[in-house]
Amino acid sequence: MQFSEALTHLMESNGVTAYRLFKDTGIAQSIIGRWKAGKASPSAEYLQEVANYFNVSTDYLLGCEKESPADELDEAKRRLMDVVRTLNNEDLDKVLDYAKLLEAARPKKTKS
Repeated sequence: MQFSEALTHLMESNGVTAYRLFKDTGIAQSIIGRWKAGKASPSAEYLQEVANYFNVSTDYLLGCEKESPADELDEAKRRLMDVVRTLNNEDLDKVLDYAKLLEAARPKKTKS
C-alpha cells in the first residue's frame, strides 16, 4: 500500500474529509488532495502529523505495515474518536482529565 492509498483508506474509514483534516491539522487541502492523488509525498513533519492524527505509525502510512491499529478498534472506540475530533482544546483537556481518573481507579496489575 502506498501513502496515497493508506491516507485515503484512513480518511474514508474514519469519516474524515480533506476539509476536516485541514481544520484539525492546518495542512492545506490542496496538499492533501495531491497526496490522495499520488502526485506528491508528505515531508517527514507532515507524515508524522498525519500519523498522530489517525493514531497510526508512519510505517503504516508508508506501506511497511499491513494493518493499522485503527483497523482493530472496536465500534465504541471509533465512536469516541469521532466525538473527540469535534472537541475544542478546553473540552479535550476535560476528557483527558476524566480518562486519567478512570485509569487511576483501575486495579493495578502486579508483575509476576
